[in-house]
Amino acid sequence: MWFMIIGLFFIVMGLAVHVFKWYFLISGYNTMTKEKKANVDTEGLGRLMGIYCYVNGGLFFVVGVLQAIGLKPVLTPAIVFFCISTVYF
Repeated sequence: MWFMIIGLFFIVMGLAVHVFKWYFLISGYNTMTKEKKANVDTEGLGRLMGIYCYVNGGLFFVVGVLQAIGLKPVLTPAIVFFCISTVYF
């Protein structure tokens, strides 16, 4: 159940940044000076953050669904993928 909630949270955050263009949710972007903000590709960064959130949210949602139907999924691959994608992002 918790994994499904976390997955939905990630998907909603991805939609907020990628589709609704709420770039103020991007950490560090609001604290930049106007000169630095001018050098940032906000659409590309929002798209990248959206894809990151969609993939990780989908992964957590699938793990939650597998737990809800009674299967005992191995969490190690999901957690390893999450950690690697977070470091890469």
